[in-house]
Amino acid sequence: MVFRPKDTISLARNYPIHLRALSKKLFPSRDFYKIIFDGKSVFNHILNEIREDNINEYLEKELETFNRMRGRTVRGCSYSSGIVSRRQAYILYASVRIKKPNTVVESGTGNGYSTAFILKALRTNNKGKLYSIDFPEIEGRHYAQDDFYKEKGGAVIPKGRSSGWLVPEYLHDRLKIVLGKSQDVLPKLLEELKGSSKN
Repeated sequence: MVFRPKDTISLARNYPIHLRALSKKLFPSRDFYKIIFDGKSVFNHILNEIREDNINEYLEKELETFNRMRGRTVRGCSYSSGIVSRRQAYILYASVRIKKPNTVVESGTGNGYSTAFILKALRTNNKGKLYSIDFPEIEGRHYAQDDFYKEKGGAVIPKGRSSGWLVPEYLHDRLKIVLGKSQDVLPKLLEELKGSSKN
């Protein structure tokens, strides 16, 4: 990774913020494990399922697409996959495995990395459906400055692909992608889901 001078200055100025964020990522509180997973041993047991699964190799191979991508978003950020870390994806997987929800709503499908782990957990549970909202930003297309939030960085979908393209075909049966901005489509989606749960 190459840092530009302005990135280094920003990092230095915001060092305390970055340090706090890093420590939270590396050392989650014990309460987190207790509340969500009834203890760390349960969490680790579930993680063994996903650590040994071939979905990891599949996703890593597909993500090689981003090694060849060059370009910048309208916000001036270099193109990137914008994916969450593998550990964050594992936490999503474990959360869905433990809670066994009938319905999951995700805001921001993007390339579909975290989506794949949620769907994998739903499949292992043999229940549930994922509604994933996305307003895709495609490589090479032109957008207005305010089409996307500033913190989105360089996250884009490769040219010729669509939202959630990383998700393996065998996991698509529990996925419904809802296109649009969350602030526009989420209220309607939640109303629909609320109505269907009464039937």
